[in-house]
Amino acid sequence: MTDDHTDVSAEEGRMRLFGDLEAAADAFEQLPVMLVVTDGPELRTVAYNAQARAAVQDRFLHGTPILEGFARELGGQGFAEMYATPTKTGRTVSLNDFRVQLHQPDGSVHEIYFDVVASPRLDSEGRPRGTILLTTDVTQRVLDRRAAESELEALREKYAEARGSVRAMQRALLADTVPVSPSFDVAARYVLAADEEVAGGDWFDAVARDDGSIVLAVGDVVGHGRAAAVAMGQLRSVLLSQLRAGTGIGEALSFLDGFAAGIPHAARATVCVVGISASGELEYCTAGHPPPLVLSAGDAESRYLPPSGGGPLVTGSVFVTARSRLDVGEAVVLYSDGILERPGVSPAAASLELLTTTGNAQRNLVLPAGAPASAAERIATLTIELLTRMTGHSDDITILAAQRRAPAPALEVELAVAYDAPVRARIALRAWLENIGPRDDDVEVLLHAVTELVVNVVDHAHLDPEDRALRLHAQLGGDGRVTLDVVDDGTWKLPIITGQRGRGLALVRELVDELEIARSNDGTTARVRHLLTRTAGLFSGVVSHAERDPEHFDVWAEGGPEPVLTVRGPLDATTSTEVAAHLNLALTEAATDVTVDLTLVSLLASAGVDTLFGLTERARALGLRMTLIAPNGTPAQHVLGLVGLPHRVDPL
Repeated sequence: MTDDHTDVSAEEGRMRLFGDLEAAADAFEQLPVMLVVTDGPELRTVAYNAQARAAVQDRFLHGTPILEGFARELGGQGFAEMYATPTKTGRTVSLNDFRVQLHQPDGSVHEIYFDVVASPRLDSEGRPRGTILLTTDVTQRVLDRRAAESELEALREKYAEARGSVRAMQRALLADTVPVSPSFDVAARYVLAADEEVAGGDWFDAVARDDGSIVLAVGDVVGHGRAAAVAMGQLRSVLLSQLRAGTGIGEALSFLDGFAAGIPHAARATVCVVGISASGELEYCTAGHPPPLVLSAGDAESRYLPPSGGGPLVTGSVFVTARSRLDVGEAVVLYSDGILERPGVSPAAASLELLTTTGNAQRNLVLPAGAPASAAERIATLTIELLTRMTGHSDDITILAAQRRAPAPALEVELAVAYDAPVRARIALRAWLENIGPRDDDVEVLLHAVTELVVNVVDHAHLDPEDRALRLHAQLGGDGRVTLDVVDDGTWKLPIITGQRGRGLALVRELVDELEIARSNDGTTARVRHLLTRTAGLFSGVVSHAERDPEHFDVWAEGGPEPVLTVRGPLDATTSTEVAAHLNLALTEAATDVTVDLTLVSLLASAGVDTLFGLTERARALGLRMTLIAPNGTPAQHVLGLVGLPHRVDPL
C-alpha cells in the first residue's frame, strides 16, 4: 500500500515537473537532432530518438554498451574519448564540425560532420552516471562553408600580407612543397598557433639527391612572435643550403651551430635531421629535438628512435649521429613538440597517442573515405586533425613524413600515330604520374607538353606507312626531375608558322624546365626535363574531392543577345573544332558581347589557343566583343598569360 502510494506520488511529481509525460516522450522522439542517453561507466544505451536510430541503424542493441557497436569503424576517430569524457569527469564536451566516417550496409563509407554536445547524466546525488549526447548533422553547412572559403582564399592572402602579420611572415618563410622521389613518398603539413603573438618558429625541409637518397629536417626556434619567425627563416636557409650541397648531417649541424651563434634569438633552437639512402640506410641527429618515430609496414611494432645525443644550437653541443634502417613500406615521422604539448595531455600520453595515431593513419584504419592514397599524406594530415580535434593546440605543429617504397618504374608506351594519339598519351602519362604523386601544376605542365609533342609527330613527321608508331618514355630521377621522351622513326616536315599556328613547341619551352629536340636519319626525339614537387604547407582541414574524368569534354551555351559559352575538359586539336562551331553560332546570334568561360578547361593546347585567337579576331571584325574567363590558378589562365591573349581572371 505504501509502495503503491509512493509510486503514485512520484508519478504526480513528474507530472507537475514535466507536464504531460506522453507529450514529452513524443517531443523526444520527434526532435530534429540526434539524442542518445546512456547509463553506467560502460555507457549502456537506455534511450535514443528516431533521428539517432536512423543514423546508427543496427550498430547496437538497446541496453548494450554503445561503444561496442562503433568499435570497428569509429576506433581511432576520437569518438570513444569524446563520448566517455562526461561520465568520467562530469565535464560537458562541446565540439563543432566533428568529422566521422560510418560504414554503410552496401560496403561504402559515409562521411558526416556533426555539432556535438556530450553532457553528464547525473544521479540523485549529482554524480555522473552516464552521458547525454546531442548531435546535429551539419555536413551541408561544412561543405557550403568550404566552398565559400575556397573562393575567398585569394582575398585572405592579400589581407594577411597587407597586415604584415607574424603569421603571414611565417607562411612566407616556410616551404610550400616537398620533393618527389623514386623511392620515397614525402609529405608535410604544419598548423600555426591560434594566437599570432604565440606563433613560434617551427620549420621543415626535405631534399632529394641525385643518388636517390633524401634528407629530412624539422626545427624549432625558442620564443614566439616576429623575432622567432625571423630567426627561423635564417636558420632554415643556412641548413637547407648545406643539405642541398651534399654536406653530411653532423657537419651541416656544426656549421649551423656556428652561424646561429651570431643570430639574435637563435640560441637553444632544436633541430632533427634524418638522411635515408635509396637502400634504406638511415642516419639521424636529434640536436635537442624530439626523436623521430618509425612506423612498421606490417605487424611489427612501431617505435621511437633513441635520441642521438647532443643538445640544442649554441649550447656547446657536439652533433653526433645515430644509425638505423627503414625497410620498404616503413615510414619515418619528424614532428615539432607542439603536437606533444597539447592542453590537458600529459607528455607520456601524448607520445603514445602520436605513435598510435600515425600508425593508424599509415594503415588507413581511420577516416578512409576520401583519404589520400599516399600513406605519407595520410600521416601528415590525419595526425594533426585527429590529435587536435579534442584538445586544440597552443603552439605551432609540424609533421614531416616519408615512407620508403619500391622504386617507381619507368613508363614505356608505344602508340599508333593517329588523331587520338594525344589523348591516349595523356591517359598513359597521367596514370604513371598518379603513382608518383606530384602536385597538380606539375601534372598539368607535363600533360600539356606530351600533348604538343605528340601532335607535332602526328602533324609533321614523315613516317613509314607500315610503321606509323611513336614511343613514349618517362623516368623519374633521384633528384625528383622527370625525363619525358617522345620518339618517332621519321623526319619532321618544317612547321608552318603563322599568326595562328606553330605555338606548340614555344608553349612547351615556356612551361617546362628544359626542352631538347634531337633529329637524325633514324628519327626524332623530343626530350622534356621537369622538376616534380608535391604540395606541402599549411594544414586547413581534410577536403574530399569528387572523382571526375579529366578527359571528359563538354561544351554548352546559354543563348540570347549576350551568349555565354562554357567549355569543360581538354581543349586541344580533337575538341577545338566543336568549340569553334559553338562559338561561330554564338557570334551569329550575339548583339554585343560573347563570353567564353574556360574555368573548367583541364588543358588548353596550342590548337585551342589558335581557335580562340581566330574567333576573337572574327568577333572584332563583326563589331562584337568576346571576353575569355580564366580565373587565377586554372590551366587556361596560365597558357593565356603566356601567349598574351587578353582574358578576365575573375569568375562569372
